[in-house]
Amino acid sequence: FIYLAGKPFIELSLFKSQSVRSNTIHIKYFKLLIQEFFICVDQGLIVAILAFVKQQKDLAAPTVDMNPDLKRIDKPLETLFKGETDNASGESKIYFDNLHLSPLKIHVSFSMHGAKASEQLLAEYPMVDFLLQILNVAEVQDVILKLNFYERKNDRYTITKLTKEISDHYENQFLKQLHVVVLGLDVLGNPFGVIRGVAEGVESFFYEPYKGAMEGPIEFIEGIATGSRYLLGSVVGGTAGAVSKVTEATSKGLATLTLDKDYQNARIQRKEYQSQATSDIVASGKNAIKDVVLGVKGLGKGLLGLVGRPASGVAYLTSSSFKLIKRVAAHEEIIHRVRNPRHVGKDGIVRPSVAHETLGSFIFDQFPDDKHHTTEGYIAHINATKEPSTLFFTTTKRILFLIENKSSSFGYDIEWDYHLKEIKGTPIVKFDSNLIEITLKETNVLGMTKKDSLHIKVVPYENIGEAIYIVDKIIETMKALEV
Repeated sequence: FIYLAGKPFIELSLFKSQSVRSNTIHIKYFKLLIQEFFICVDQGLIVAILAFVKQQKDLAAPTVDMNPDLKRIDKPLETLFKGETDNASGESKIYFDNLHLSPLKIHVSFSMHGAKASEQLLAEYPMVDFLLQILNVAEVQDVILKLNFYERKNDRYTITKLTKEISDHYENQFLKQLHVVVLGLDVLGNPFGVIRGVAEGVESFFYEPYKGAMEGPIEFIEGIATGSRYLLGSVVGGTAGAVSKVTEATSKGLATLTLDKDYQNARIQRKEYQSQATSDIVASGKNAIKDVVLGVKGLGKGLLGLVGRPASGVAYLTSSSFKLIKRVAAHEEIIHRVRNPRHVGKDGIVRPSVAHETLGSFIFDQFPDDKHHTTEGYIAHINATKEPSTLFFTTTKRILFLIENKSSSFGYDIEWDYHLKEIKGTPIVKFDSNLIEITLKETNVLGMTKKDSLHIKVVPYENIGEAIYIVDKIIETMKALEV
């Protein structure tokens, strides 16, 4: 959200009175003001919200009752029309002297990532279904929607009627802004955003010298320089941004053509913003080279994989390069993540954020593609040693030992890893030697376990509490897997 010092995000002014003798609430003044804000959502979040608010309907066979319609036939039209305004069920009526809902200015970003909605769920929300069909071709970044105000004076409503009228008003306002959403699609280069940026540059080109002229000749010259810089930055940055969005959409489309879900998920994961813009270019270059190599390796899986992966990597490298040009030209501020994403376990329950778990989950997500199984999830980790820095991980399938490597893409190398099925018995915490002892089964070339052939792995630990904690997690996971 946009934060403006001294200005609340939502401001409500209300003055009302209620008659004791009637069921009418009298509101003399009602005004709601909402500040300009950003909203970033993906398809998965929308589906989750719809599923959460969905009302459970009675599955009994539908019945037809014509008695209410037959009774309405004998009533005059004026009575029927009045019945739409006055709720006969005894619902409280609200009389407004002045009702005003301020106009809305919303910056919208949308992505098709996440779970897809079922046809049954979308059938209950046709507007959402319509929007998802439009946005299915590409992502939308920073599209500005301007919805007009809603105002009524000296009128009477019920809660039901007022809610419906307000929702209809903003729905119609949104449909009028639909062209803004379409012109904001990344696959088109977001032409609406380019025009808006150039318009702001032209405005600054004339406004900055004018503002400087009000202060003095030196400030006037500085205003010309500042205005020219803004104009040039908006033109160059807008053009580079448009090319960046088109090439990024192309990269996404080529990744989809590979028909490789693992590659598509890995591509999404490595799109995290880097701490510096230049490192983003370096990372994209490394990924492009990796995609070329993987494409050659994937020749046996099909021609689409051979062509799609390298082409997608090159397109994404081009997109990152033009994105850097846009940032430099438009003096764009890079937003840094304040904390790592919250870790949510396999049970799907959202618990209070724990810094240790969020860090472990973040490191786990950075594992190389060949060491990161799509059906595997983070469970726990501990710090094994400080010098060199080593970590001991347990996941839903494996145990892993990581050693620090600053030249690695995510800061660590996986020293060794074993499947939980390879563990014999349960790990043991050795208190005298500060070691966790893990007995492993040995297998032959056919993958069969050798009888009476075992070997032991030891993991150092710094804190006895952490050692007991991760051993308990390993035992708990092994019991769940029945190994």
